[in-house]
Amino acid sequence: MYATILVEQKVPLIKISALLGHASVNTTFEYYCEVMDENERILTFMNHTFIPEGSGTIC
Repeated sequence: MYATILVEQKVPLIKISALLGHASVNTTFEYYCEVMDENERILTFMNHTFIPEGSGTIC
């Protein structure tokens, strides 16, 4: 959860990798790239499916 929050806060992946003690940033990337992609897919889905009246987008 800690790393996911950092990803959501746009902390650079290399810093997250160091904080987690990963030997390689590739390890961090493999685990958390999916989280970043999933967040973008969720926002896109929400903005295209549930558009509030008068606002155009959710986020």
